[in-house]
Amino acid sequence: MPRPRKKAEDLRRRFTVRFSAEEHDDIKGRAQAAGLSVADFIRSAALARHLIEVPNVHNVRAWHEIKAIASELRGLTYLVENGHPLAEQLSNRVAELRPPLGQLCAALLGGGRTGRHDDD
Repeated sequence: MPRPRKKAEDLRRRFTVRFSAEEHDDIKGRAQAAGLSVADFIRSAALARHLIEVPNVHNVRAWHEIKAIASELRGLTYLVENGHPLAEQLSNRVAELRPPLGQLCAALLGGGRTGRHDDD
């Protein structure tokens, strides 16, 4: 017995889009980096959904470092917010963690800007 036909509103609609060879390769690479099919990648990008790229081999060390710093920052924040008697020293430690965090962010962004302004 054949499967039942889908209702018209449940059917997917098709777009035909043409890309240059360079654009095609770029989109295919980005989709692969995000762990998505090309169709899912284009759909997510077109609908302005937040896409998360899987870290590449070159960034794995930096991702592990940033994860450790983030964990320490969460712990320090918890202590400061709960009135730990050493809140001032903890705040100083947070200030010490900012430069290495900025350097890791720059490394993850390809050695460019840290996202901070020079006057910050």
